[in-house]
Amino acid sequence: YGNPVGMEQLNLSSFLKTEQTGTRWGGESSRAVDGNIDGRYSAGSCTHTAHNPGKWRLYLKQNYRIFKVKIYNRKDCCQDQIDGAHVYATLIHRIGHNREVLCGKIKYEKNRDVYELSCGSNNDGVIATLIEVRFLHGRQVLTLCEVEGFGYKVPGNALRIASVNQQGTSKNYPGPAQRAVDLNIDGAFSRNSCANPTGWWKAHLTKVSKISQVIIYGRTDTCCMDRINGAKVTIQEGSKSPQLCGHVKYTPGTSQFVISCGGLSGNTIIISHHKQFVLCEVEVFDAPEK
Repeated sequence: YGNPVGMEQLNLSSFLKTEQTGTRWGGESSRAVDGNIDGRYSAGSCTHTAHNPGKWRLYLKQNYRIFKVKIYNRKDCCQDQIDGAHVYATLIHRIGHNREVLCGKIKYEKNRDVYELSCGSNNDGVIATLIEVRFLHGRQVLTLCEVEGFGYKVPGNALRIASVNQQGTSKNYPGPAQRAVDLNIDGAFSRNSCANPTGWWKAHLTKVSKISQVIIYGRTDTCCMDRINGAKVTIQEGSKSPQLCGHVKYTPGTSQFVISCGGLSGNTIIISHHKQFVLCEVEVFDAPEK
């Protein structure tokens, strides 16, 4: 596909903070974003966790659409310790409610120093507030000599959705409204994470907010991906008439659809269609203060 429009290497050293599961041998978590890819531990630019299983996190200052993460491994010793590390791009909605997407799992290869993992499907990337590298279990030390992220800024913060409802669903292939806000962007309908409304779907926010954009995640399996084409997104404030944000324009190979709302105020997001359609996740972002 080539590089997505607007993608650039992010200056991770300027971001909010890093953390990891303890530190040994002076391998502070910040070393992974110091701009130095030297893989020799003696050069003082690699991390080293103390507690198992090893985990490292980078908190971003705002939301970014992350397309890929690049991991630089040690060169001098213990290179195979990186084997099995999972790389995630995670969007923080609120405390205890995060949406994480697995970019990939590192499979160690002899004489390979750099591992590049793509995030999201079909070159769409994924919106994230933090990047995480971790082992899921076992007595595994995590050492990172540099972490690089590639993407671009996304305006606003993810808004909390209080409740959702929809007009009907398929009798043969039911998809309840709640599935579209279950913090899972998996686009395979068979994995039970997609809503399947017959006319409209609504998300009710906790308060009236200015909306910058609504992101819709569609199906990614072999069926019916184009049914989302033409879906209308509107914003409603109380009992006022809904205001139009835009329509979904499906193109083959695309599963994420960004609908700009230009700061329209409301507390209800309505996605409607004249026919049955599928929503595998919906995320709503506020408009940043100027």
